[in-house]
Amino acid sequence: MIAIDLIFVLIFLVGVVGLWYRITQKIPELVAIPDQVITERLHEDSAQVRLFILHLKVFYKEARYKDFFYSFAGKLLYKLHIIILRMDNAVVWFLKRTKAAGALSGNGNGNGNGEYWKQLQEGLSSPAVKNTRIQEVRTKKV
Repeated sequence: MIAIDLIFVLIFLVGVVGLWYRITQKIPELVAIPDQVITERLHEDSAQVRLFILHLKVFYKEARYKDFFYSFAGKLLYKLHIIILRMDNAVVWFLKRTKAAGALSGNGNGNGNGEYWKQLQEGLSSPAVKNTRIQEVRTKKV
C-alpha cells in the first residue's frame, strides 16, 4: 500500500516539475506580446461570444421556434428523470443484494440468526455492573 502511495506522489511531483518547466519556457514569449495585440484579441473573442448569445436570444424569442425549444427541453428533462429513476433503482437493488449477502454470510452485524441484536438487547436490559472503572473514579472524587 505504501509503494503505490509513493508511486502516486512521484507521478504528481514529475507532473508539477514538467508543468513548471513548460511555464518557465512560455513566460518570455508571453511577455514579448504587445498589450495592444492582447486587448484586440480579447475584444474579438468577446464579440464572438456576444454574437453567439444574440443568436440564442433570437432563436428563443421567435414564436415559431418556441414549440421546438419547449419540446426539446421536455424530452431532455424526461430523459433526465428516467436516468435518475434507474440510478435510484440500481442503488436499491445494490443495497438489497448487500443486505442479503450479509445475512447469508453469518458474520458481522447482519447475521441470519439475529444473535448480535439479541446480545445487544440483553446487554442493555441487564443491570449494569457495579464495579466499573467509571464508578470507582466517581467515588474517589466525592
